Order: sequence, then structure tokens, then C-alpha cells
Amino acid sequence: MKNLKQIIILIKKDFKVELRRKEGLTLGLGLSFMLAALIALAFQGSFLNFTTKINILPALFWIVFLFSAVITASRSYEHDYQHSVLQYLLVQGVNSSNIYISKLVSIFFTSIVIFYSGVLGLVLFWGLDFPKLDFNFNALVLITIMCFSALAGICEPLTRKSNLKNLLFPLVFLPLMFPIFLIAIELSIQILNNQGFSWNNPLVTLLILCTLVYSLLGIKLSEFVFYE
Repeated sequence: MKNLKQIIILIKKDFKVELRRKEGLTLGLGLSFMLAALIALAFQGSFLNFTTKINILPALFWIVFLFSAVITASRSYEHDYQHSVLQYLLVQGVNSSNIYISKLVSIFFTSIVIFYSGVLGLVLFWGLDFPKLDFNFNALVLITIMCFSALAGICEPLTRKSNLKNLLFPLVFLPLMFPIFLIAIELSIQILNNQGFSWNNPLVTLLILCTLVYSLLGIKLSEFVFYE
């Protein structure tokens, strides 16, 4: 119960900071709409027919999200380090794993907003009807973004102490996350293009397993990363 209370307080703290500064969310939303506009502009002269656009749309959803959310996630601990918040929390006896879980949750919700803003941007700029995003697709999005958040939540502080932190984070994060995005793209295409998606698909099992592994790894490593 004590840990749960700590996590709730920390989540509230993260959301209050984000609502006050609006840095991460504004950056993510701006990038997602800008990338959606650039993609629409790039394909405008390619004479793609309607069917082709619909077929590649799921992949573009994740490409826009990847580039927008990675930059936002790389700044997820910026305020905490600048104002020595982490040091204060640790001195006060706050469990390091609770700090990690609260940060995972804040990255998760911010990333959801960024993902669906990218979806909206691509649909609007391409002049398409909004696709039917059913339960299977939304569940896939939540699982994938949870995996993304779990990995980003530990990679960001892990690479922060380097002089090349802005370069090191994507170099560490992207190779670990890229296979997950390939799985998400493949499953999204199956769902949105009605290609026989099933939750018994081995790719779904692998995605869920990676989410659990990254989450547990983050909880374990948080003690060493935050106290370093």
C-alpha cells in the first residue's frame, strides 16, 4: 500500500510538471503533425491510388510515432535532473522502482496522445476517411506503447551521464525498440487491412513477452541507475 501511494503521488507530480511546462507534449504533438504533413507532401506527387495509401497507412502511423515520441522520451527526466528532484526523492527514502514506474506511466500517457495525433494528422493531410480503429488495433497500440515506455524509462537515465547523451540515447534505444516496431507494423497491417489477425499469432506473444521483460528489467536496473 505504501508503494502504491508513492507511485500515485509521483505520477501526479509528473503530470503537474508536464501540464505546467508543456514541453514534452508540445514537442511531441508538433513533431507528429509536422512529420505527417511532410509525408503527405512527399507522397502527393507519387500518384498513389486509394488502395495503396490505405495499405501503407498502418506503417506510417508507427513511423511518425517513432520519430516524434523518441525525441520526447529522451527529455522525460530533464526536469528531475535539472532541479535535483531525483536526489531529493531518494534521500527521502522513495523506492527507486516506484520512481521508474511513475515515469513509465507518464511516458505512456504522453506517447498515447502523440500516437493518435499522428494518426489524425496523416488522415487529415492525406484527405482520407478516418479508419476504423477497433479493439484489436487499440489494444495493440497500448501494448506496443507500454513496451516503448518501459524501455525509454530506463534508457534515458542510463545514458544521461554521458557527454554524448543526446546521441547515445537513440543509439541505445532504437536498436532495442526497432524489432518491436516491425512487429507492431506487421500486426497493424493485418488488423486494419483485414488480413486474418489473431491473438494467437506468435508475434503477439513475442510483443507481450518483450513488454514484460523490459518492464521487469527497468524495475531491476532502476536501483543501480538512480543511485549511481
